[in-house]
Formats: sequence, C-alpha cells, structure tokens
Amino acid sequence: MAWLVLVVLFGACGGTGAARTEKTDTGAPAAGIATNGHRGRAVAFTVTGPPIAPRAPACATACPLPYTQTGTAEGSFRGAVAGVGAVQLDGQRFTGATTFVFRGTVASCGDGTVVLRRWEEGALGSAAQLFGSWDIAPGFGTGELANVSGGGVIEAATAKNPADIASTFRGRVVCRGTATGIETLMKPHAGKRVHFDATTAAPPVSAPVCIEAGKCVVPSTQQSQYRGSLDGTEHAAGAGYTTVTKRGAGFAYAATSLALVTGHIEGCGEGMVVVRSRSEFDGEHVTSTWELVPGFGARALTSASGRGSAKGVREADGTYRTTFRGRIRCP
Repeated sequence: MAWLVLVVLFGACGGTGAARTEKTDTGAPAAGIATNGHRGRAVAFTVTGPPIAPRAPACATACPLPYTQTGTAEGSFRGAVAGVGAVQLDGQRFTGATTFVFRGTVASCGDGTVVLRRWEEGALGSAAQLFGSWDIAPGFGTGELANVSGGGVIEAATAKNPADIASTFRGRVVCRGTATGIETLMKPHAGKRVHFDATTAAPPVSAPVCIEAGKCVVPSTQQSQYRGSLDGTEHAAGAGYTTVTKRGAGFAYAATSLALVTGHIEGCGEGMVVVRSRSEFDGEHVTSTWELVPGFGARALTSASGRGSAKGVREADGTYRTTFRGRIRCP
C-alpha cells in the first residue's frame, strides 16, 4: 500500500507539468535558499514525466526509499532530465532529496548539461503543500552551461496528462560565475552548537540512470557511524553525478543524500532523526551542507531540527572521514 500511495500521490515530489509562462519572481525562500532579487536572471521552468519508479530499499528497516525519475523541462530550461532520489514517508507527509542531470538549453546561457539538486517536503494528499529548494551543482556543467550557477524554490504544478506528475522550479541563474543573488547557503539556525564526526564505508552503487552516454546519475547506499554531539548509526540512500577530475587522476561527484540516523543527540536524548544533505567531492575532499528535517524522527528526536556544513576526506581504502559543524535544537 505504501508504494501505491507513493506512486499515485507523489506528484508533489518532483518532476512534471505543462509548460508555463515564465515569471520574474522567485517566490518565498525555502529550505536554506537565500534570495536577492538584484542578482542573476530570473528563471521558471516545469519538469514533466511519469511517476517515480521505486527501487529496492537500502536495508530491511530504518532506511529511506530510493527511486528513479525521468522527464522533460519546459520554460527557461528546455530539455530532458533524469534523476535518482530517496524519500522518507511519515503518515501523510514525505521528505526527499534528488540529484538530476539536465540536458538542453537554459535561456540566455546556451546548450549543454547541468546537475540539479533538490530538497523538498510536503503532504501526500495535497500537492499544494509542496515546498522545497533546488540548486545547480557548481563546476559540473558541460558545453555552454559549464559555468552556470544558481538555484531557487520549488512549488507544485498540475500536469496536462493525469498520469504524469509535475513541479515548477523558480529562481535565478548566472550564466558565468557565481550566483551570489541566490545561494545554497544554510540560513542561521537557533540551537546548541554541535560538532560530530562520521566514518562512512565505501558506498555500494547500482546501475546508473543516464540522460545520454556518459551523462549519468549513479544510485548509492551509505552506512556511517557518527561520534560526538550526534552519536549513532546512519542508513542512507543517495545519488551522485560522477565525472573525471580536472586533473584526470580520479573522479569527482555532486550528490544528494537522505539518511536515517538512529542514536543520541547531546541534550536531546535517544531516537531517530532524518538528515538530508548536498555534497561535492573534488577527487580528494568532500564539502557538504546538511539539515535535520523536523517531524520525521522518532522518540526524543521527533522534532529535532538543525543545519550546518561538513568537510571531509576520502581515505585510500575508499572510506570517508567527515567533520560536521552547525546547530541543533530540540523543542
């Protein structure tokens, strides 16, 4: 029954809809996006495609549900998208994280590919309650879009074909340079300062989802051990767009991840909490932003919220060692 609900009602989660007239407003900021109406070009585009295709969960219990998704974009972005994501359900609500590769044209910027990342949450029974944010992973574009950056907010859309699902992306992009007007920087968050470390095993990967040869998003699963202010075990489903490094000696990726962490938060207690992240890896070092999603946890951590940043390094054996900093609040 859970899969049926996910496929039928999860139109709020991403992908589709009829072409709409481009608007110049970016909407209200959401999920860590800071807006500035004076920087970059305003964009609005709608992505249309079939319902998400569920994949096998990463573990038997306490793990998010992975899926794949394809579609077409119309508006300021015109072309095709293919992506992989993960979602956590909580009764009639969901939260998710997705990595897409887009192939096509961005208005005023040109043709090529870019990597889009999305965080979102909403109500399964009401698409109108969808909200979230998106960004372009810096440095992973190709062709005339090699230096495009930007991001914005996400809202629900209505697909012309009732069998499809829909969402509209609004925001700002800069064709060359840094989109300082709308950044994927975490908003300040009230709460206690936290510091914890994670050791992540080399993540197993499965068959890639491609927009064309060599332009693919690779599904993965993660298991991590956290020590410090957050102490516990993580089971995560993620997705990364992988390419060779500029030095040509290894690989780089841009990714999203949705994790369920079971353990203890200092000053909060024991339970489970949902953590979503955006990451980049340059061949040696990992940088990330992370956010706890309140309302999706369990026991003492049900309403825990927080956000911050992380830096790590990939060891010779393929494991990642990462240090997280930020603030966490337990109401």
